[in-house]
Amino acid sequence: MTTFPPKYDPKIHDQYPGQTVAEKDLNRIYANLKKAKERGILLTIGSDSFNSQMTPYGETAVGELHAFVECAGISEMDTIVAATLNGAKVLKVDDITGSIEAGKSADILVIDGNPLKNIRDLTVANMAVIMKEGDFVKNNIPCLLKAIAS
Repeated sequence: MTTFPPKYDPKIHDQYPGQTVAEKDLNRIYANLKKAKERGILLTIGSDSFNSQMTPYGETAVGELHAFVECAGISEMDTIVAATLNGAKVLKVDDITGSIEAGKSADILVIDGNPLKNIRDLTVANMAVIMKEGDFVKNNIPCLLKAIAS
């Protein structure tokens, strides 16, 4: 795989930590993401995943959720809202999806863990239930109930 690192600009890159230009640039992006949140700019999650080995569907978006919290310092709740309601708002479909409300269409994840306390609980492996457009894609409710009971 060929990558193209950003062109080094000392006036920009030397303001940010990192050993390489790519690391410095990534830290610049995280700092700008945090500034955008602080200034009230609506943030969303988007992975550009094409379901390939390079960008496995689900895992790429989950990695972005982790980076919002761990690298950009955005709260777990604000990160989850960015992945749900804010995406619907940006697409102007928040009247029909993006939050769990009567009359709205919702895809639902049941997580084995609490991503509000630890965003790392939100992983593809911890998705006990995945419901898309009213149909179960994954249903581990029986296993989850057993774990809760024991």
